[in-house]
Amino acid sequence: MVIEELFPVPVLIHQIESKLADKIENLIVPRLSYLKNSVGTEKFEVDTDFFEKQSIVSPEEIDPLLEEIHKCKDVYEEKTGCQKSVMEDFWVQNYKSGQFHDIHNHGRVEISGVYWVRADNSPGKFEIFSPNPYLSVFGGNLKRLTKYSAYRQTITPKKGGLILFPGYLDHRVLEGGPNSNRTAIAFNFKPEFYK
Repeated sequence: MVIEELFPVPVLIHQIESKLADKIENLIVPRLSYLKNSVGTEKFEVDTDFFEKQSIVSPEEIDPLLEEIHKCKDVYEEKTGCQKSVMEDFWVQNYKSGQFHDIHNHGRVEISGVYWVRADNSPGKFEIFSPNPYLSVFGGNLKRLTKYSAYRQTITPKKGGLILFPGYLDHRVLEGGPNSNRTAIAFNFKPEFYK
């Protein structure tokens, strides 16, 4: 008797070299005051440049990071067999203590990702949800959760951390602790044939 894992969901987790992580943090953190609040009440507002025509950093300024992200993307495509893709966009988000981003997904993009510029003092955790719509109904009530019955996985953000995942996966950012700092660059890769 054997249990086959027929439909695994790939999530790439990578840690960027600390020297590069420091360089990116020193570049972005002084510019956070240029970010605008998203729509919503104060607790739901997150400072972001998502709605702006350009980010507070240019691709040229973070080119070494983008090279690392693209290397990870290439490995992800090779290992998973997903479509060849190109970076569609990236944006910066800064979460203050108590702020969160509710459940959402990035729709019809091939790969989504997050790079943590900084994450300290109990930053809000990142949760990814199973694409199986029925696990959220039944999974939480099981007496013994396994990798087959868990409907979400939690990742603790860490400065220099990078994750890639299918754009269709629901995910969210939980509230950070008192005095927490969590700044991220989020991005999407779309299939080349969408160009």
